[in-house]
Amino acid sequence: MSRHARDDLPVYEPPLLPLHPSSIPSLSRLSNSLNPCTTELRHLSTLLREVAESTTPALQDRLISSTKLMIDSQSSLTTTISLLQTLSSSASLTQGEEPVPVAVEEGLVGQYREGVKAADQRWEEKTEMEKYASDETFGSVYKISWDVLNPDIPTPPVRRWFTEDQGEESDDEIEVAQETVSYKCPLTLLEFVEPVTAKCGHSFEKEAVLGMFRRGTTIECPVPGCNKHIQRQELKRDAFLEGKMRRRKEREERERRRREMEEEEDAEEVESGDEGEGSLVHAKEEREVKRVKKEVMASQRTGRGVVMDLESDDE
Repeated sequence: MSRHARDDLPVYEPPLLPLHPSSIPSLSRLSNSLNPCTTELRHLSTLLREVAESTTPALQDRLISSTKLMIDSQSSLTTTISLLQTLSSSASLTQGEEPVPVAVEEGLVGQYREGVKAADQRWEEKTEMEKYASDETFGSVYKISWDVLNPDIPTPPVRRWFTEDQGEESDDEIEVAQETVSYKCPLTLLEFVEPVTAKCGHSFEKEAVLGMFRRGTTIECPVPGCNKHIQRQELKRDAFLEGKMRRRKEREERERRRREMEEEEDAEEVESGDEGEGSLVHAKEEREVKRVKKEVMASQRTGRGVVMDLESDDE
């Protein structure tokens, strides 16, 4: 055979055979080895919620981006585990079956690559709302961070969380934006102790609303103007509302302590009689500056370790 003829030959690709039955456990173990990654992502989810509790305006955008990145990683990990499990169950020979050579792209590696490519494409084609709006971690992080930075303003409707969807607001969204923040149950008119929330979005004191299910498992929402029905099993503990109430009480306690400290300092200054009216005003201004600095430093200490982790890839 001439040299020219040899140059025209295609590159040799060895055929791939289905997995031998003894190889299947190895593929299964590869899938199981990724389970610790799932656990670590759950820990990261908890950590992001903790960061949200002490977020700042400068940190919020980075916090939201980090949460989205975690959800993207969860999707990719789920795809990988699912593909490995599918391949391990379909790649073995059945009893008595003869192995048939296949091309490289039709073998396990090719099937895995194609599966990952297709899954990535489907994920990228989704909007941000489709990717993140229904994710529990993203919802918690967004609502907590919003409440920390805007304690007296209700959380915007979900579709307003994403910059890609800024169309006209519906009547329902306008109504939500105008409502006032309430920490009281509409049934007992007392502050929540153990709040639960229905799918319609209304919250109730657990004992009070469960008392309405005496004759069945479904009731009409007791909030005036809401025509939705509530099923007993749909009522869920509202951890966000519990946290919102806790943060409000902490703010009130800080404000109470601040007033007490100011009153004590004012009383001491009056008793000393060493300062005139102008000096007293100047002293009050200095105290206010010190108070703000202390609160900022305390907030930074609370989330410092986590903030450093989130910003480490910027260094």
